[in-house]
Amino acid sequence: MGGRHAEEDSTDGQISTIPNLKARFEAMVFRRKFDMLLGEVMPDLGIVHSASLEVRESERFKDVLGVVLTLGNALNGGTFRGNAAGFQLDALAKVSGVSAGSAQRRATWF
Repeated sequence: MGGRHAEEDSTDGQISTIPNLKARFEAMVFRRKFDMLLGEVMPDLGIVHSASLEVRESERFKDVLGVVLTLGNALNGGTFRGNAAGFQLDALAKVSGVSAGSAQRRATWF
């Protein structure tokens, strides 16, 4: 029995001499978890990548953005917002609610 305790004490002594043991162990656990989590999200990342390529290369989408810019400039003509060179993408969510002056012309026609 005494030999087993001596062997455990020796192993504990060796482990305690490893520099940055806790940090190394945490890094190993993180790496294993990271690889697993990355494997889970890779299909979704592929979908996002494909979608972004479609949007970037779509001439039709560029045309729609051009119409939105032109429409915004026409509706904002004569104001400090008129003749804009561009707009933020979150403005697209507001397009359906845009009205022009007292005529209340809606921008949903396009």
